[in-house]
Amino acid sequence: MGGRFNLVDMPGYGYAKANPAKIQAWTELIEFYLQERRTLRRLCLLIDARHGIMDADKEFMDKLSTYAVPFVAALTKTDKIVEKEVAACRAQVETTLKKWGGAWPTAFPVSAEKEKGLEELRLFLAQSVV
Repeated sequence: MGGRFNLVDMPGYGYAKANPAKIQAWTELIEFYLQERRTLRRLCLLIDARHGIMDADKEFMDKLSTYAVPFVAALTKTDKIVEKEVAACRAQVETTLKKWGGAWPTAFPVSAEKEKGLEELRLFLAQSVV
C-alpha cells in the first residue's frame, strides 16, 4: 500500500481447500498474531456478498472483540449479484456489525474483478493507520 502500511492475508479463515491439520495450524497462527500483534491497526474482514455473514464470520468477530482488534467489513464478489441484493446484504451486515465492539459500522461493497469500491476501501484503510 504505497509503503505506508502492509496488508496481511490470513490463510484458512472461512473456506479453505486444505487438510484439517493445515487449517488447524493456520488457525493457531492467526490467533497468535491477533493476540500478540504490535502494529496491527485494523483488520479487514472479507464477507462474501452472495452469502452475507455466516456463522464462521460471527465466531471470528467474537475473537476480534476478545482480542480488542478493530475491524471493518468488506463485502466481496458484489459483481456476482444484482445491486438490490448487494444493498440488502450490506444492510444486514451493518446491522450485525453494531453488535460487536471494535467494528466499523459501515461495510464496503467491493469487486476485485470489476475493481469496484476498491479505492474507497483503500482510502479508508490508509486513513485508519495514521
